[in-house]
Amino acid sequence: MTLYRSDDDAATWTPVTNVYGGAAAYSSAALVRRTSTQAPGSLGKRGAAEELSGKRAGQRVGVLFEKDGYQSIALALIDQ
Repeated sequence: MTLYRSDDDAATWTPVTNVYGGAAAYSSAALVRRTSTQAPGSLGKRGAAEELSGKRAGQRVGVLFEKDGYQSIALALIDQ
């Protein structure tokens, strides 16, 4: 499963990274902000859902997805 990004309102798409090399199904992605006082992987008080556009310092993209024939759910954190 590859994560793509568009910076022009979905006219073109650029691959960002390969999230998972095996079989994957439904997925959901959101920006995850990490402050200097938060532990890696912590979502903080405001939550993780934000628009997936623009680079913001200190943020990651979290991708939650089903994998391996619906046998498990995984979370990948991708640094921008």
